[in-house]
Amino acid sequence: MSSECNYCHALGFADENQSRKNNECHFGKMCCNQGKVMLEQIPPPPDEMLRLWTGDDEDSKFFLANIRALNAQMSFGSLQVNNATVKYGGPASFKVSGMLNRRVGSLTARPENQPKCIQVHFYDGKTQDVTRASTLSTDRKGPTARAQQRRMYEKFLRMFSKLRQFLIQQCQNRYITTFISIKEYIEAESK
Repeated sequence: MSSECNYCHALGFADENQSRKNNECHFGKMCCNQGKVMLEQIPPPPDEMLRLWTGDDEDSKFFLANIRALNAQMSFGSLQVNNATVKYGGPASFKVSGMLNRRVGSLTARPENQPKCIQVHFYDGKTQDVTRASTLSTDRKGPTARAQQRRMYEKFLRMFSKLRQFLIQQCQNRYITTFISIKEYIEAESK
């Protein structure tokens, strides 16, 4: 990806250049359609997030090694797939034909069940962190395995706390704070 669009500065491959003129580059509808569509620039990530992505300390290494699992646990929803499209090698993927529907269950988990997916966001911060860390810390047998599991649990717990605080305080994610308010409303109305 060594070619840069003259309009929006998106990067692309030289063969994707749609321009017929020398010293001009654009990728047609793959980026900004020759400057006809201009989106806001994505703001640079806050320092703490940039440090997790680019640092070489223990937290950064743990974050990068577990980024998919962390992202899945912090997400507001998930997709359920019944038929995998790719069955041999490569990353797991699927294709959508027709309409994509979302199933929405109960906003809060029953008292006897552990919250999952979007339900986790309706609980206090500590419960969120513990639930997410517990989900990723699998049960292992033997004293050495249990000690390793405990260390992993503590690392996940610390990382989820950091990410949750980051989303609320630095990113000011209004969805997370709205969910907490909705849970308080549900509890007040059910009394």
